[in-house]
Amino acid sequence: HALDLINGASRPVMLVGHGVILGAAEDLLKAFAERTSSPVAMTLLGIGAFPASHPLNLGMMGLHGEAWVNEAVQQADLLIAIGMRFDDRVTGRLADFAPNARKIHVEIDPAEVNKIVKVDVGLIGDAREVLESLLPGITPGDRTPWLAHIAGLRRHATARSIQHFDDDGRLYAAHAIHDLWEATRGRALVVTDVGQHQMWEAQYYRHESTRSLITSGGLGPMGFAVPAAIGAKLARPDADVWAVVGD
Repeated sequence: HALDLINGASRPVMLVGHGVILGAAEDLLKAFAERTSSPVAMTLLGIGAFPASHPLNLGMMGLHGEAWVNEAVQQADLLIAIGMRFDDRVTGRLADFAPNARKIHVEIDPAEVNKIVKVDVGLIGDAREVLESLLPGITPGDRTPWLAHIAGLRRHATARSIQHFDDDGRLYAAHAIHDLWEATRGRALVVTDVGQHQMWEAQYYRHESTRSLITSGGLGPMGFAVPAAIGAKLARPDADVWAVVGD
């Protein structure tokens, strides 16, 4: 049933969460996205699962995501959610969330499927194993019109963008995070605390590799960043580790 929905969709969007990283399914996610020509939007904890420079990468969705990314999700005719929970930071008002889209939910915890968003197909299992089982049945289709439409949404977006912050002598957080990204060539391991700066990092630091963003999710403990950064440096002594702290 899932394959029928995927192969028959004209406007698919993938919604990717932390489960892809925990399941070490990043390579299969990339293969799946490319074979289905599906744009990929990520939750906060899913950032890094898909390279920021990839043309199918939409960036972060939801409350703190770009307006045009959320518009693409709203206009999709199929949502393929993998390893994410459909929490309220992603969906907003449930009654209005992607009302015209069929929905597939790949999730290892059965309790999460149909808990918040009712789906057409629930695939219970590890993200890597499910993607492995789906890939052979994918029939590549022509989704050029859909990708062109999304490119138009991106091009005309006036939401958060470095270019929209005038250099008027004030220091903007967006510029600071962007400069950090440039200085580290996007290769640093970044650890954030909890707050607005957490969202700025997610918006303006473009993560190319998996597990390059360590940030708290769910419990939201303030004070997380410094000890977590120390732990990250102990675990990866050769990595360039930055702690982003404070609003």
